[in-house]
Amino acid sequence: MRQELLNATQRSERLIKALLVLARASTAWIDRLPSTSMQVNTAWCVAAAIATDLLCWLRLLCLSGTMSHAEPKTLRYRLLHTAVRLVRGQRKRKIKIPQAWPWAHELADCFTFALALAPPG
Repeated sequence: MRQELLNATQRSERLIKALLVLARASTAWIDRLPSTSMQVNTAWCVAAAIATDLLCWLRLLCLSGTMSHAEPKTLRYRLLHTAVRLVRGQRKRKIKIPQAWPWAHELADCFTFALALAPPG
């Protein structure tokens, strides 16, 4: 009985977390369907779900501190809308971030973590 209660509690916590992710996604992308065509809207929802998953993985793998709990809108503004140049030289990959950008340090840390990840497989 006790184990069943524990399992039910864990399932409900996972459900609540999933619902919170969907709520954030609905404020970000899903509520802006581009067409009256069901096929186009279905493709849009799939793309929005993929984008939400990618943001969740970005937060999990590459961000730390307050940015790892930031809303999608904040992540888009602070990280994804930055004009960054990827440069290769001396067998290394580097990024060039504008020094005037207020969140340049967080973005540099994010890229450092992402480039240090082992390739899948």
